[in-house]
Amino acid sequence: MFFSQCFLRITWLVVRWEHVSLRRAREFANKMSKVDFTSAWPGVHMNVSVRLKGIFTAQKGYFKAFLPILSSITYYFCLWLILPEKGGGLVSFSHEELGVLVNTCIGRRNDYALQRDDGGYLRAGRVLTYDLVLAHLAGRVTLGTYVIDEQGGCRFAVFDCDKRGGLVDLVDVQERLAADGIVSHLEASRRGGHLWVFLASLVSPAQLRRWLLPYCPEGMEFFPKQDSTLAGPGSLVRVPLGVHRLTGERYPFVRLDRSEWFRRLVPVASEVGASLAWLSTVQRVTPPAAIPSPEREHAQDATKKNTLQKNVAVLTRPTARMTIQEWCAQQDALGVIGRYVVLDRSGLGCCPFGWHHSDGKDTHPSLWVHEPSRPGGACWYCHTWKQGGSVFDFLRLYYGLEARELWQRIQEGGHL
Repeated sequence: MFFSQCFLRITWLVVRWEHVSLRRAREFANKMSKVDFTSAWPGVHMNVSVRLKGIFTAQKGYFKAFLPILSSITYYFCLWLILPEKGGGLVSFSHEELGVLVNTCIGRRNDYALQRDDGGYLRAGRVLTYDLVLAHLAGRVTLGTYVIDEQGGCRFAVFDCDKRGGLVDLVDVQERLAADGIVSHLEASRRGGHLWVFLASLVSPAQLRRWLLPYCPEGMEFFPKQDSTLAGPGSLVRVPLGVHRLTGERYPFVRLDRSEWFRRLVPVASEVGASLAWLSTVQRVTPPAAIPSPEREHAQDATKKNTLQKNVAVLTRPTARMTIQEWCAQQDALGVIGRYVVLDRSGLGCCPFGWHHSDGKDTHPSLWVHEPSRPGGACWYCHTWKQGGSVFDFLRLYYGLEARELWQRIQEGGHL
């Protein structure tokens, strides 16, 4: 009886130890598969998690009978399966390595968004910390960053092609940029890809859009979408090198590998640490010293009309103590703006401010002119730009003048 009890106790301890080993193997494999691109990027290696899932599923029917043997085999097989790809040990990141990602691919730092399991995003409304960046790289959370930072500038621009085969289209854009001396970098995504242009210094979103938006073909998005953050935080993009919550996959930066017979896209690195090292070496682009302002170009086209009075006979001259809002209240919004834009019966027309439209031209009427809700208030709105203003705002943008200069000329009788 004594020996029987000892045998049963030893058997129970062995089974218990083997059960713990199996659980640790699962946790270890799951943790490792979230750190390395080689276990998640299709075409580089098979997905480790899929292989492990098959192992655990195969064990399920024979769990009780063969647990002491199979769980140990599974545990050491997991080590053999993963460690050669990882280089051994768990991956950790220094403050400097985290800083590479923050300084290169993070826009706004006093706010961020978290990706949900359905692929959507939830705005956090809090300051981004290095602990969150580490959690992003470890796959515990997935961050989204607002392209325009808290100072109203951008340190990068992104072309987004969210469709099957989108990387191929982005390669075309990349080659067009390269032809003009603009270096860009491809990142794969769930359905297409992103093309990043990293900047040597902060650039205003309006200036950035004037410079790079002409390279964006129809059917592709360009970030930032806004000229400012007056109406909200602006455009959001997924921070690279993390795990997409909807697919559970990591999508790396890729490069075009040209051979004698074919071209293919290959990851720039096989794991996160190496990707951060590569990211620290990317070339940052300096925008041209003088980017042509569409406002000034439009103003030059308008100089042949010489005066506001010649174009807009309905404008009235303000009195000495009249404010701009009071002056706007005296104007016929449809009559004034209708001298510059062909409007239909609903007040719709093509926006003349082409710098926030694809290819610099509004091909589908997006400008709506309406009666202001209050005297001297907003009377026009561009649905593409998602901004609008008063009669005075329209004239200021149309002629490319500062508010003080335009007001002075209106007071002097409208002479330009």
